Amino acid sequence: MLKPPTYEGQSSWSMYRRQFEAAAKANGWTPREMATWLVISLRGQALEILQSIPEEQQNDYDRIVGALEIRYGHKYLRQVYQSQIKSRQQRSNESLQEYEADIERLVHLAYPQAPKEFLEQISIQTFIDGLLDTKMQQALRLGRHTTISDALVAALEFKAAKEASRNYKSLVRQVKFDEYQFLSRIKVAMQRETQDAHVREMSNQHLFVVSMNESAILRNKNRSICVEDEWSSEELKKSQKKDSDLKLIRNWLKNGVRPTWQEVSRYGTTIKGYWAHWNSPLSSLWPTASEVGEPRWSIRSLPVGLA
Repeated sequence: MLKPPTYEGQSSWSMYRRQFEAAAKANGWTPREMATWLVISLRGQALEILQSIPEEQQNDYDRIVGALEIRYGHKYLRQVYQSQIKSRQQRSNESLQEYEADIERLVHLAYPQAPKEFLEQISIQTFIDGLLDTKMQQALRLGRHTTISDALVAALEFKAAKEASRNYKSLVRQVKFDEYQFLSRIKVAMQRETQDAHVREMSNQHLFVVSMNESAILRNKNRSICVEDEWSSEELKKSQKKDSDLKLIRNWLKNGVRPTWQEVSRYGTTIKGYWAHWNSPLSSLWPTASEVGEPRWSIRSLPVGLA
């Protein structure tokens, strides 16, 4: 005998009814036996429905089903689902994937007979309107999404790019702060008239040494100097081969195909950041001396931690 599952009123009533009646058909139950087994299978709030049914009618399968249909049936809850769609907002602790899945569920419950194109448009609009990040909303409104899955991928790409940009901005702020401290020290030295020849030379050329991540970055306002490149091509290749992240990125670039978000999502934040800024964070501009004495800029990929 196939024993039907229990029902507590938390899952879809229509789907449970299909399961129950499939088991009843396989077991060859009569309507009275179906009523008995349905009563036995009810749990929690669903079981309380029996309080509204007279005891002499609790052997009537159609009577019990009718009471359950009124409370848990989709046709009576469609307005509730439609209202939830209108007010649905992404929660602060809710991921984009969880948010998208719940919207898709609500839309199908609210419009079970609607065409697929209609369901996708309602889902996309609800997904975008309820996003917590207003800038992400604006970016997604500019796109042409045919499915809610497309909108989800676009949102994940935007999030990855934003996180990578945030990390870059924090480095820029540190550079500016270190530069300000260095300029302040030069100003104090000049006011005390104790600057030496090295300080005067640096001041005249507007050359500032900025410390960032324990690396020296030389900057010049008039761009009249060049920085000696301490990296040879062979050293770069060796260092890049030792770096697992850059090795993976180099293989993708060599193949000439940008991987999809689904392929990248299983990697760490470093790989996701490179992927979000495809072709830009992988290269650094380094000045090299030209024949006429003017700096010439060349692009080189650097190992992680050495850029």
